[in-house]
Amino acid sequence: MHVGTKLMENFDTWVSESIRQTCEGRDFLMKRLSELGFPTAGGKGNTLRVNLLESETAERVVNGLRKRGIYTKGGFGKPIENQIIITCGSESLMRGLLAEDQDIIK
Repeated sequence: MHVGTKLMENFDTWVSESIRQTCEGRDFLMKRLSELGFPTAGGKGNTLRVNLLESETAERVVNGLRKRGIYTKGGFGKPIENQIIITCGSESLMRGLLAEDQDIIK
């Protein structure tokens, strides 16, 4: 309870900045993935659903990122077996994720 109170007392200093950075990272990742030909859904919260077009690609990306200590959600059944969910962070974090992801997709 005390932590929540402190966060609310310092919302503009701590929380707003974190939200802003996460939104910037999400928007960057949405744009970049779209440019690479991977449709995304989201844009309102801190997660994106990414269509990797093939279930084998989605599985390879989820497993490859997991081996590198990056956890995404995947392994869904039909009709979204080719999609993964990414929890977004700052643009620098999303740039790092994208660099790791591109290496695995190849």
